[in-house]
Amino acid sequence: MKQFMICLLIFLPLSVASKTTKEAHFISLERVHPTQAFIGLDQIPSKIKKIEKKYKKNKLTEYLKEKWTPAIIGPDNKYWIIDRHHLSYSILKSKIPNKKQGLFIKVIFDWSSYSWSYFKERMNDKSFLYLKDDKFKPITFEELPLSIGKLRDNPYRSLAYFAREKNCFNKVNVPFLEFTWGEYFYKKGISISDKINYKKPIKQALKLCKHDSARHLPGFISRKN
Repeated sequence: MKQFMICLLIFLPLSVASKTTKEAHFISLERVHPTQAFIGLDQIPSKIKKIEKKYKKNKLTEYLKEKWTPAIIGPDNKYWIIDRHHLSYSILKSKIPNKKQGLFIKVIFDWSSYSWSYFKERMNDKSFLYLKDDKFKPITFEELPLSIGKLRDNPYRSLAYFAREKNCFNKVNVPFLEFTWGEYFYKKGISISDKINYKKPIKQALKLCKHDSARHLPGFISRKN
């Protein structure tokens, strides 16, 4: 994340970079807008437990500052986050006070003065939007949910996350990494019939990670026999 932000700020025009915030500010989730329509809901329970544990130990604020979120201010004056969707959803569903349900956000662009058409164009140009559904078919900008609570489930995003945790592929600074791998697993025919038990699909995914057809994917791990 920090490497991504450093690279981004280096290449910003001075007129735009001057509008960014060096410090992260706490922003309520009510003022946050997603840039994707789906997340992996099966990843959420463990994240909720972690958030609630941090809160009980009075370490949540410190944790969220470490997990700061990059965002763009849109024409609606909301913070369009380009990362931390799973964290945001987990915070929302956690049993913590409402006043604690937010993110520490750093603004990388203030595009609040843009028209909606130009805002959409710029967001697409910067690859800040993930416009696909749970079957990896295209959706429109207008189909994006208006709030974090409206995010829906794509189990292949969860599968990719679980597979990465088992060294299926490397975590690299590429937008929508797990969605890219999730789409690969989906198109290779992995079925997720039992969302309670990912054992079988993870096993299948780990085999596919080593296949030559995955070599072009970001984070591919070259394995010598």
